[in-house]
Amino acid sequence: AEPCGPICDALAGAVADPDASVAAAARIALAARGDPRVLPDLVEDIHSGREQLRCEAARALGGYLSGRQADTAVSALIVALGDSAPPVQLAAVETLVPLAGRDDVAQAMRLAARGRGAHLMLRVEEALGVGMPPAGSALPEPKPTP
Repeated sequence: AEPCGPICDALAGAVADPDASVAAAARIALAARGDPRVLPDLVEDIHSGREQLRCEAARALGGYLSGRQADTAVSALIVALGDSAPPVQLAAVETLVPLAGRDDVAQAMRLAARGRGAHLMLRVEEALGVGMPPAGSALPEPKPTP
């Protein structure tokens, strides 16, 4: 991310605000710029925040899907696919769509959609560009990565 001067400096200071909603809003705003300082906080938010914050964190992690922080962001999103809240699952799927061609991401999306709501299953099918295997059938083995 390129520097954004005093505004980003102020937002970085607000990340530690005692008001949790102010701190979360600052993290999300900095994440929109791909600021690496907030990635660890977003990972924590996606796992332990309230439902709305987990959704926002899942979407914000999309800004980290390339570059040095990609593995951290993708891992957190894959874990979020198993979240107990369907809106968080859907936010994680939608954020992972650009990486649906990766075997690890595709398999995680397929597994997350099994036994979940039809909306999530349809979104995963759309993201992967294929129909889901019938319930009870084995998933294809992942292809080895060269």
